[in-house]
Amino acid sequence: MSWTGRTAQESSTVMSVHIPKGMSVRCNIYSIHMDPGHWGPPDPSLFCPERFTAERIVKRHPMAWLPFGAGPRNCIGMRFALMEAKMTLACLVKKFSVETCAETQIPLVHVARRTVQPEKGVTVRFTRRNVVVNEAEE
Repeated sequence: MSWTGRTAQESSTVMSVHIPKGMSVRCNIYSIHMDPGHWGPPDPSLFCPERFTAERIVKRHPMAWLPFGAGPRNCIGMRFALMEAKMTLACLVKKFSVETCAETQIPLVHVARRTVQPEKGVTVRFTRRNVVVNEAEE
C-alpha cells in the first residue's frame, strides 16, 4: 500500500498546517520512502544496504521507513512476514548465488510513481553453489 490514512483525534498543527479534530489525513508512504532527505545521496531508488546500519538508523527520523505502517494500526502480519522473508532468503543464498544477467533491468523502472512494482519484474540469475546439502533439509 502506498497510502495510509488516519482521522485526527484532536486538533493539531503540523509544520504550520492546522488539522482540526475529526479531519481525515492521508500520508503518501511512497513519497517518504523516495525522499532524498531521508534516503540520499545519491538516489533513494538505488539499492544501498548501508542505509540500514545501526548508525544510519539512529540518525534517521523514526517514521522515514514504514514498510508495514506504524503505531497501533500497523500490519498485524509484520513479524510473521519478516520471519518468512528472512527464512526464504537464507534458504536461497545457502544453495544459490544471485547475480544480474543480460535481462536484468538496471535501474528498475516502476509501473507508476505511486507503486514499488517493477515494470518488467525483476530478472536475475541463480547459480547453484557447490555445497553439500543434507537431503533431509531439501
